Amino acid sequence: MELRHLRSFCAVAQELHVTKAAKRLKMAQPALTQQLRLLERDLGFQLILPNGRGIKLTQAGGFFHQEAEALLENLHNACLKASELARGETGALRIGVTEGASFNPILAGVFNAFRQSYSGVQLSFTQHQSPGLASDLRNDVIDVAFMCPLPDPEDLTLNPLYKEDMLLALSSEHPLSGQAAVSLKDLHNEPFFLISHGNTVHSLESALIAAFGKWGVTPRIAQTVPEFMLALNLVASGIGVTFVPTYMTNIHPKRIYYKRLRPAADITMETVVAVRRGETSEAAKNLTLLARELFAKHVEKPRP
Repeated sequence: MELRHLRSFCAVAQELHVTKAAKRLKMAQPALTQQLRLLERDLGFQLILPNGRGIKLTQAGGFFHQEAEALLENLHNACLKASELARGETGALRIGVTEGASFNPILAGVFNAFRQSYSGVQLSFTQHQSPGLASDLRNDVIDVAFMCPLPDPEDLTLNPLYKEDMLLALSSEHPLSGQAAVSLKDLHNEPFFLISHGNTVHSLESALIAAFGKWGVTPRIAQTVPEFMLALNLVASGIGVTFVPTYMTNIHPKRIYYKRLRPAADITMETVVAVRRGETSEAAKNLTLLARELFAKHVEKPRP
């Protein structure tokens, strides 16, 4: 049984006239009649009967017409939905973000633009540190991750988004808070509360150790903590200092001063959008492309 035979029969059943149905289908009447005969042969029962100048459906033909119409409608809808999925316009997308990336207003703009362009895609979010997000990607728990780059991404594709200098955060009551410029030399005895990114490229701890090493000094790292907010709350309490991205300077604005180091030190944070290598989800590809485009408009291209 062929689909074209079903479509032809449905046209005849709607018109109740073979000639009119043939004209509507833009085919010769003998060819249409032949298709009807082939369909009846495949089914093993008669579908239509002559009725004056037109035709009428047999009882079996009437029932079969209803079912055939429903089948063709379901097939049409299935094709539409599959096409939408293939273009990434429907479905679900599971997104992972680090705490640091979640505060970036550009990323919020990415999610808003994606929602407007692909309203049929349901978004769900989870937050984790970068190694955890990488594991979630590999285990198909999430589809896309906004995270710090890993030294060995293995089966992941990392697309750079931005890389920026970190700001020093210190209590408003700190002796150095009134200085116009703060250098690393001024901080060699300060207790640092640093974010633990796990095994990532250019982690805060390794960057700080390298920066202090240029002066022959070892930084005093009091503790690594899992979240920026915890580190900032500790800074606001006056028991240490930390480094944060520039877009977090609205947190505790009266209790914390945010300063750039002078001279500048190579203490940065890099964020990438990661997907599984060979990812087939068009929705994941669309989000990745949109993120790269919007970040490219707002920030300088990440350094390799």
